[in-house]
Amino acid sequence: EGASSSADNNNNQLYSRRWIWVHHITNVGRCKDIVREAKDQSLSGYLKSGYPGIVVIEGSNTKCEEYVQWIKGNKSSPGGGFGRNWGHHVRGEIQFMKNDSDPTSAAFKKDFYNLS
Repeated sequence: EGASSSADNNNNQLYSRRWIWVHHITNVGRCKDIVREAKDQSLSGYLKSGYPGIVVIEGSNTKCEEYVQWIKGNKSSPGGGFGRNWGHHVRGEIQFMKNDSDPTSAAFKKDFYNLS
């Protein structure tokens, strides 16, 4: 009850930011899937396609973890991600407490952008 309930009382949530690096992201369909899945998970951040490909996500820790699991998923299964090799490229992760009453506690606006 301790830490969780006091965080809830202060409108704080455990948030995460993750940087995913990939040698390249050039397939237009994959780019669309990356953006769609991030928006479906209510994540903020961006996709930089090309060489290298970079995906930065920010949102609730749980949603970020689900997104990373999706992107690592079996690419041959319906709704799967891009395969196990993507799992080797999560290059950074930070966790922080986001306070809903403080808009500066998160780095990104509440949307996911394709920068390409």
